[in-house]
Amino acid sequence: MNPVAAVILSTIFIAGFIYLKFRFPTIFLTPSDEESDLGVKFSLYKHASDIAAILEKEMYFFRTLSDEQKNEFIKRVMRFNHTTSFYPQDGFELEPRHVVLISATFVQITFGLRISVLDHLNNIKVFPAHYLDPHTKRQYKGEVDINGMICLSWEDFEMGLRDAKDGRNVGLHELAHAFAIEIIEKETHYSDLLMTLKPVFLRAKAEIIHPEFRHNLLREYGYSNMHEYFAVSSELFFERPDYLVNSGSPLYKELCDVYHQNPFEQYQAYEMRKASENKA
Repeated sequence: MNPVAAVILSTIFIAGFIYLKFRFPTIFLTPSDEESDLGVKFSLYKHASDIAAILEKEMYFFRTLSDEQKNEFIKRVMRFNHTTSFYPQDGFELEPRHVVLISATFVQITFGLRISVLDHLNNIKVFPAHYLDPHTKRQYKGEVDINGMICLSWEDFEMGLRDAKDGRNVGLHELAHAFAIEIIEKETHYSDLLMTLKPVFLRAKAEIIHPEFRHNLLREYGYSNMHEYFAVSSELFFERPDYLVNSGSPLYKELCDVYHQNPFEQYQAYEMRKASENKA
């Protein structure tokens, strides 16, 4: 990387880091011993058929995969679950289905990459619905603490899964945050991925500062800062890829490079297979 590019990239990520700190005042706190003791783990090994049944019913992305890809996807779900601790909050009764679907959402994001494991952000709090942050006094559907905790409202997570084509998915949104933060925080381990993020963050910066450069693809929240731009655009990438492809913006191609996936072609191929089977 040339020195000028390195300075630009560092400035972008530092700005994003500062934003996260001020949005989430607890961002530098680690889970307490009490919270750690409440972590729940479900062993998913030897339950491949149960995992497949859940995903076939509830995850459009999984249904679009080939049989071979589905087998690999299930293995990654089990691997992600093994390395992640879940913390039910406010009386939420965590079940294997919840764990499978949350794990599968991160696997969806990283399925084009070599691994689907978070080494740093591997603790997930699950609330039954919107929850109040005692520090900001605001209600949240989800958030990410860069010290290792992801928070999700199950009600909103499930709502995002229910409609796989509306471009709104809290799970994809928050886990895209986690994905980007993991890469930025551990940049020496993910130098290649860091370079694929660079064009998206540069585009985000330009469109936030200069609204006239926007293709107006994102809901307004996506233009609030570079991290939200990435998370909101990731929702569209996986749920409305046709919208991004037909927009004339290079954003879709840039996200293909980040995720090493092309959901537009993947979904098209699936729909054609399904149509052919229905005719037969």
